[in-house]
Amino acid sequence: MIPSLKNLFGPRALPRMLVFLFVSAIYLYAFPQANVLYAIVVLLHAVVGGALHKAAEGLDGSLLAGGRLLGKCGKREQPGGCHNCGKALGS
Repeated sequence: MIPSLKNLFGPRALPRMLVFLFVSAIYLYAFPQANVLYAIVVLLHAVVGGALHKAAEGLDGSLLAGGRLLGKCGKREQPGGCHNCGKALGS
């Protein structure tokens, strides 16, 4: 899904979608109104959010690859490698 979104909106579609969602969320929270513009922004917010969700599904975990920053988060090597596997603590 990512390549089709990038072809449809250009290479910077995803950051633009995130910016739109951020700005529209601020507008929707700060200025609740009962008018047509507000309803249009609500619908666009939902559509863009759904499209961004579908695009994120297409990433397929590439941001969590081993060499990237997000891939390194949470990884800890045990001291001594796997030589201590199965041994009780303190023994």
